[in-house]
Amino acid sequence: MLPLGIASRAHGVRGEIRILTELDPRYLKEVTAVVVGGREYKVERARFAGGAALIKLEGIDDRDAADALRGEIYLSDSVKISLPKDEFFIDDLIGCRVRIDGDESYSGTVYDVLRNGAADVWCVRGEGGSPGFMMPQVKGVVKEYALDDKLVVLDKLKLAEVAVYED
Repeated sequence: MLPLGIASRAHGVRGEIRILTELDPRYLKEVTAVVVGGREYKVERARFAGGAALIKLEGIDDRDAADALRGEIYLSDSVKISLPKDEFFIDDLIGCRVRIDGDESYSGTVYDVLRNGAADVWCVRGEGGSPGFMMPQVKGVVKEYALDDKLVVLDKLKLAEVAVYED
């Protein structure tokens, strides 16, 4: 299950829950079911207000019931958000093999993505004698996303400009 965010508190008295999330507001309407505390709930309505997502879950009809659902909240496996080309979830990157264009001998794996303000930072663990590195996800570094094959191809010259390698 993909994490949606943190259910922080009730909003109002009719069962809405305030969720701190990094989900782009344009995709909130596609969230039709969530999992909280191991239980799946249908989403009756969802909206953004005051920098947070507000959702109303089926069967959660008052402030006390909404407050009881504080904690991590996940997208249900039944929810399929369709992202535009070259947009993806961080979970889709984790575990991807990394190849540097023009250096067929290099291999590595994305093991973490740090959310860092201006650009996400990829953490890549080197394999087969190649050093690990960290790199900001900035324009021009990634040449190809083949997420169905769990592969990302990076531009060698652009990567040399931005990567920080392990010793």
